[in-house]
Amino acid sequence: MPATLEVAGTYGTGAALTIRQEMIVESRPRVYELLFPLNADPTRLAVTLRRQSDGKMLATQLLLDPTVFSPAGHVPITLLAADAGLIGLGGNVSDASLLQAQLAQAGLTAGIFNEAKLPAVSVGYEGISVLLLCAADLRQIGGDQERAIVDWVAAGGNLVLIPSADPLPEQLPFDAILPCDIGENQIVKLPSISLNGRQLQPRAGATAMTMPDGWTAYARRWKLGRVVVLPVDVAEMNFPNRDRAIEFWRTIFAGMVDVPGNRTITEVPVSDAQEDIMPVGPKMRDAIGRGPRETMAARNLLDVVVASADSEPVDWRAALPWMIGLGALLGPLDWFLSLRLGVSPRHWLTVVGWFGLVGGVAGYCFAKAQTPQREIDSLRLVDQADGKIVAMTDLLSFRSQRDENWRLLLDPAEWWEPANQAAANFSVNRFLQFDSRQDQEGCRPSDLKLRGGEPQSLRGQTMASAPPMIGINLRVEHNPTRVVGTLSNLGAARIVDLQVATAWGNARLAAGLNPGDSVNVELPLSDQEIRLDGLPEDALDLTPDRTDRIADLVKSGQLVCVLGEMPTAAEAQVADIAAAHQDWLVIRAVGTIAK
Repeated sequence: MPATLEVAGTYGTGAALTIRQEMIVESRPRVYELLFPLNADPTRLAVTLRRQSDGKMLATQLLLDPTVFSPAGHVPITLLAADAGLIGLGGNVSDASLLQAQLAQAGLTAGIFNEAKLPAVSVGYEGISVLLLCAADLRQIGGDQERAIVDWVAAGGNLVLIPSADPLPEQLPFDAILPCDIGENQIVKLPSISLNGRQLQPRAGATAMTMPDGWTAYARRWKLGRVVVLPVDVAEMNFPNRDRAIEFWRTIFAGMVDVPGNRTITEVPVSDAQEDIMPVGPKMRDAIGRGPRETMAARNLLDVVVASADSEPVDWRAALPWMIGLGALLGPLDWFLSLRLGVSPRHWLTVVGWFGLVGGVAGYCFAKAQTPQREIDSLRLVDQADGKIVAMTDLLSFRSQRDENWRLLLDPAEWWEPANQAAANFSVNRFLQFDSRQDQEGCRPSDLKLRGGEPQSLRGQTMASAPPMIGINLRVEHNPTRVVGTLSNLGAARIVDLQVATAWGNARLAAGLNPGDSVNVELPLSDQEIRLDGLPEDALDLTPDRTDRIADLVKSGQLVCVLGEMPTAAEAQVADIAAAHQDWLVIRAVGTIAK
């Protein structure tokens, strides 16, 4: 039977979000994946199943029902702080449970995935800092799930793999990103215990991680992400104290997530601006995305794309019905009553009424014929790594002079969520309803109800491989320190404000670059800051995790980062209505420094 599965709940304090997915109810159990951006009270989220033919509710359940909590094991869902590390454990359930206890000893929070229910889209992994597959039977993981993990890692995700003793399937999508070949089963003898493991043969570019017990793991960078493969099943290991657990997991998770040790949430630095718009700690109900940094960047960028208004506009059309009504009362009605009473109707009040009636009707007809002022402003941040686009993040603002209902034509392969709570001047008393439809490609609202003069905004994200926009062939020379090589515009629009960031300094190109052109680079490096013209200083914090990862890779000397803007990029059609556009496109590309 055709049915609709929906999740409905609050999103922050200013919006309600309903996400629907079409499905088929069958006699046998079947898993359907529906992703909801969670940043509000889980007790206000409900899952409902409806019949498609008439919308009748077949079943409903609260995601988190506070009435069923008990000391017997019903643990409530906990919202973590935006900077907290969350480790996703998938694979063998008993191993995952042991690892969960180990990570808790080191001060990390971990949750367990059923490997058969791993998300089949990359955005489903955005809530975790590391995916740790422990003794997972990779034959149980579908190709869509593996490709989603690969895309997530390329966009900055972190994968730790502990191979199981089971045979590995051939032609894994994982194979392209692994730092080593996985060989035969073996027993690894440690001073206090013998553990099951696999022989590992490092590949070119792999980094060896030698542990105190003598065994070696291998790691590599994959585009913006990091992959680590362990040769032993460490779930059976026991640590004598917390310090040993911290030391062990700090080595494994190096460059991935901070192992906190004794750090507490009160030590997280928060700016005055961030504290002004949201509480410190896990109650990030006014945040979007991953927390305060992203919310502040979105707020500043929404000001750039005119998503905020200092005051409500005066809508003179609202006065026309009153003018017509008053004119009808003083004009025709007064005329008719005066005639019935035998009084001359030709006096100044009646004349004013007739003028008001005729003028009001004419003004109403003129206003109806006029096209209202409509605006769609957008900013897209494109992340490119090693010659491929790996992720795109969008910020859209919509505004009309009139109350209107727009049908949206958003990219079906993108994942969208409200962003109004990031706007500085959006009314705190305004509450909006967003209805979105989700499938295996993305999640998008189909329409948007606009109030006259009030901007509304959306944030979207997609993670997938696409052709590059900038070709990078750069090297760093010393004595004097300078960057030398070529840059190429592989996109369809002119690139301006090109800037290069390296571990030894930064440089800026004076001229732009037309589509298809290349430019020879020979620029001195200095300590000048990277700053995009016309955009706020924290613009790149629209994706704070990727911003930090790229900064660390550049600082390590492994990569060079090239930034540029495309102010004349072709505007994408995002609504079925004509509107004025202001579009920004920022490219952030990283590439290996040539030898």
